[in-house]
Amino acid sequence: MGQYSSVVWVSDDTDGDRQLWFDSPNLTYLLAGGNLMFMSRRAQNFLTEPLREYLGIEWLTMSTNLLGAHARHAGLTNIGRIGSQSYSATFVPDQLGPETTLLYVDPNYGDDMGVGAWRTAMDGGEFAFLSGRPYRWDRDDLSENADFILRHLFGEGSATAMGEATSGHSHRLWLGECVPNPMNPSARIPFELAAGGPTSIKIYDVSGRLVRDLLDETLPAGRQSVIWDGRAASGREVGSGIYYIRLQSSAGTAARAVTLLR
Repeated sequence: MGQYSSVVWVSDDTDGDRQLWFDSPNLTYLLAGGNLMFMSRRAQNFLTEPLREYLGIEWLTMSTNLLGAHARHAGLTNIGRIGSQSYSATFVPDQLGPETTLLYVDPNYGDDMGVGAWRTAMDGGEFAFLSGRPYRWDRDDLSENADFILRHLFGEGSATAMGEATSGHSHRLWLGECVPNPMNPSARIPFELAAGGPTSIKIYDVSGRLVRDLLDETLPAGRQSVIWDGRAASGREVGSGIYYIRLQSSAGTAARAVTLLR
């Protein structure tokens, strides 16, 4: 997981896939700045403490037959179902954490049952959740909405082989691929701001520990870049491994992984 700035995890709670979830460093990945989108029925079996707390929801029902997912966030669209959505968990939509936004509700219950949420954290990665069996949501609807979440909520965008954004993208924020990646000893980190303002870039290790405050100043809008020399705040060279770059501005946050090879 640490090799990717965003991960989409599709599950069903069958054939041992829940164990794969528990064997993966999901919370560590989030705390280090990675973005995670999770879709599954019986979500309460996956989103146990402290992941449920990180997402910022309170479970309402554990085994509901959903009729659909009606969008409650600008830019998203309703998601229809193509089969039974039984054994689906729902949450209380008016009891969300301070950094959590309601994305979808079940149309059969109006706004009383939440089925999708998004948590954006000041110190951690974005976490999006959609209840239900992914293969029984309308494929076109699900694809369109997942693409919106990745691009506009997670800040993922198209990039060329050299890590520069393709022309014409209109995302709120863009963080490009480090050049080079793997790096040794330094790398250029390209990024683009939709609007000027306070901007920070921080480097974290895979345990979520802050390694370096690389940038903390007010910047203009537009494309720019910064260099990380592979050193910690103390000036010492850090060891080989995967590190997370987290960009934060008034428009939101974005994260990307870089591998350092000594």
